[in-house]
This record gives sequence, C-alpha cells and structure tokens, in this order.
Amino acid sequence: MTNNGFLLVATSETHVRAANMAAKSIQDHMPDAQIDIFCDLPKLLDPKLFSQINVMDNPHRRSKVDCLSLSRFDRTIYIDSDV
Repeated sequence: MTNNGFLLVATSETHVRAANMAAKSIQDHMPDAQIDIFCDLPKLLDPKLFSQINVMDNPHRRSKVDCLSLSRFDRTIYIDSDV
C-alpha cells in the first residue's frame, strides 16, 4: 500500500496559525488523513491536527521548496497554509 499524506510548510505566526485552520479543514473532510508540517513556531500548533511536526531552525524565503523533498510520504499533496 502506498503511504499517502498532506504536507504543510509554515513560517511566521500568521502562517502557522493558518496551518492549524488548513489542517482542521482537511481533517473535517478526511478524518483518517495523515498531515505533516514543517514550521518554525511549533508551540502555536494544535498537535491533535498533525501526524508529525517537524521544526525548522532557520526558515528562509524558499523553505517550502527545501521541505518538499523531505516528505516521508510516497505520494504527497502539498497545501499552502493560507489555503
């Protein structure tokens, strides 16, 4: 079976908070979905919404490009946190 999941990347308080809302929306429609995130402010996340939380120490303008290749899923759907 293929390992499928969603990936979000969020930096800054605004985007990390938006990632909570995006993950909640995914979970509302697909309760069994795996949702991972890379972020710089994990304390702002609702841990019940995410399967895996990865902390970015030095986020930069193109962090999402770097994080896409780090997905643990065989098939990844990337979602912008401000979806």
